[in-house]
Amino acid sequence: MSKSYQIWPIEQTDEVFTSYDAYLQRMDFYRQKRFICEITGHSGLNFFDALQSEMDASDEVDDAFPDALKEPILRKVQFSTVSRLDSLVDHVFEVKIDGLL
Repeated sequence: MSKSYQIWPIEQTDEVFTSYDAYLQRMDFYRQKRFICEITGHSGLNFFDALQSEMDASDEVDDAFPDALKEPILRKVQFSTVSRLDSLVDHVFEVKIDGLL
């Protein structure tokens, strides 16, 4: 005879819990307004809002960025040690402008 177990999934993170208390603890954590969208810098978001903001912003960047520049720029920044995104953008812009002049 097989035992049946009740599970509680969190689809956005692909987590599955067999303990309702553990599920509630994790959901309480994810609902705290302590997360930041890594792309826009918006803060004070819960995990799910931050995740959605990142996906939306990523789609916007992908749509707005010229396909012809994607490969060379990604090759240039792939192993970059620049820690701030705005500094990386400035660096790429300077390199591309220098290459065009």
